[in-house]
Amino acid sequence: MLSNELPSNIGDGLPNLQELYLHNNMYRGQIPTSLGNVSGLGRLELGTNNLNGEITSSLGKLLNLYNLNLQQNNLEASQSWEFFNALTNCTRLEILSLAENQLYGAIPDTIGNFSSTITDILLGGNKLSGTVPQSIGKLGSLFTLGLEYNNLTGTTDEWIGKLTNLQALNLQMNSFIGPLPSSLGQLTQLIELNLGNNKFEGPLPPFLGQLTQLTRLNLGNNKFEGPIP
Repeated sequence: MLSNELPSNIGDGLPNLQELYLHNNMYRGQIPTSLGNVSGLGRLELGTNNLNGEITSSLGKLLNLYNLNLQQNNLEASQSWEFFNALTNCTRLEILSLAENQLYGAIPDTIGNFSSTITDILLGGNKLSGTVPQSIGKLGSLFTLGLEYNNLTGTTDEWIGKLTNLQALNLQMNSFIGPLPSSLGQLTQLIELNLGNNKFEGPLPPFLGQLTQLTRLNLGNNKFEGPIP
């Protein structure tokens, strides 16, 4: 009988594999821990399947990993987010896409320990809650940060202005509060800024005019008032 589960030993017989593409299929079950044995693996694409269970921390053994795409599955994290902490060992990691899964709870403080080469972190469409750790401000290399469609709260002033290389920031459909921090005006590389459907308030600040690279701006469904600068 054919199985749609990935073989448990899939990583044991592929010592020279550098890229693995299994995205957009119908695979289900857990991610095999043996994938952590493919020491040369740089790109792992498992997005858009029916994978479930906890994401294995063995992926943290992939020291050459630069692109990890697990988006659009039903994957979970352990209570301590062990896999997330393990991925900080992947010092070449550039792109991490975990969007549209079943990740619950707070984003760990260890997000600030990711490689200085990381450019894209996509965590949208999960069930994340709590505040965004200030440690995310250490990731000055980020080009894209997606936290949309979660249950995140709190203000953004402690970290947002430190991500000065951001080109796309999506915080849509959360419960962020407070006025827009003045440090947002330092993100002069922004092309897309989506803050829609939150609880931001107060007047729209003049520094928005400094974001001259913007091509898309969404501030809808908040509590802004006063003149548009």
